[in-house]
Amino acid sequence: MANDAAPPDEKSFVQAVSDYGGSKFINSKPLEAVPLRRQRAAAICAAVPSGIVSNWVGRVEEVNATNRGDAILRLYLYGSGSVFLENWNEKTNADEDKFPVPENSPVYIEISKLEKNELVRVSGSFQPSQSDCFRTSGSSKANESGNLAGTMMSPTFIFRWDSVRPLK
Repeated sequence: MANDAAPPDEKSFVQAVSDYGGSKFINSKPLEAVPLRRQRAAAICAAVPSGIVSNWVGRVEEVNATNRGDAILRLYLYGSGSVFLENWNEKTNADEDKFPVPENSPVYIEISKLEKNELVRVSGSFQPSQSDCFRTSGSSKANESGNLAGTMMSPTFIFRWDSVRPLK
């Protein structure tokens, strides 16, 4: 039901990630992995050319807070158990991977009411990336190490929340 509520650009985005990250990637030879990543990036950019989305459907995986009390939200897009959005990558010190939601902001207030596994509608923006179209929490590491498994199989896209509300 909720997947039917997902807008066409969300469905296309999830399909692009799935098409290039599933068995196609697992069964690829080492020299095929980088071209697959480029093809996936092109498909992702075609699905969401502006990087700005509205009314996407997701399921809350985690609500947390930074040391300063800012909100952190991690969810997976509905229709996929392996495509995640989050506003805070704890695995890096890079500022471009951190979009805190300040206490008392309208989005913070909405996030604070959410429960794990709750279905939500979200709007916001992805962060650009040359290698993945949109920045993932593993983009930099994959670029340095050549290990693409994390960013291809179960990517977590860095996302700036503009609105988050329960799906009704």
